[in-house]
Amino acid sequence: MTLADFNLPNLRENVPQGDVLNLRAQPDAKSAKVAMLPRDATGISADAVAVKGLDWIRISKDGKSGWANAKFLSWDSGG
Repeated sequence: MTLADFNLPNLRENVPQGDVLNLRAQPDAKSAKVAMLPRDATGISADAVAVKGLDWIRISKDGKSGWANAKFLSWDSGG
């Protein structure tokens, strides 16, 4: 299964109320924050998966892009 097998990701409800999803420069929690998305963001484009596994997904929305921890994304099956 590849990214092409899924519809666009959305942020999960486990992004706390009033919080945002931090997008990072690299697939690492200690990497610099490059952007933030609100918890109700939809229509997010998934661009890449970190080579270490599915823990980090590079996403973009409205000109903002960076690496997000996959635990904060939900995926809708394309089938």
